[in-house]
Amino acid sequence: MVLSACQEWKHSLSSIQAVHEQTQHSGQNVMSSTAPWGQDHIGRELRELAAQLASLTDDISRLEALLESSLRAYEEWDRTTAALTEWLSDTETRLEQLNKIDFLASENLEDGCVVS
Repeated sequence: MVLSACQEWKHSLSSIQAVHEQTQHSGQNVMSSTAPWGQDHIGRELRELAAQLASLTDDISRLEALLESSLRAYEEWDRTTAALTEWLSDTETRLEQLNKIDFLASENLEDGCVVS
């Protein structure tokens, strides 16, 4: 669920990138008819917007990688747990069989029967 949401965010980054590029283009167009102090302000805002988009893109990529790694680790843990549970069950069954054989053998010895 979280991984799919992360992948959706990553997929929507292309449309966000397109909007960002349009904003950058519009900002550049407005700057030519803007006073120098306004140009500085627009330039700072455009750089900040670009930095925030880059940070968001990096964060989503890192989150996706972390989630995929965590899911792989969980799958490995789940497989290992299942294998261990099966081994324990098999071992308990074998021990119960050995206990039954040992019990029957001790009963036969007490009755004077020889087990061959």
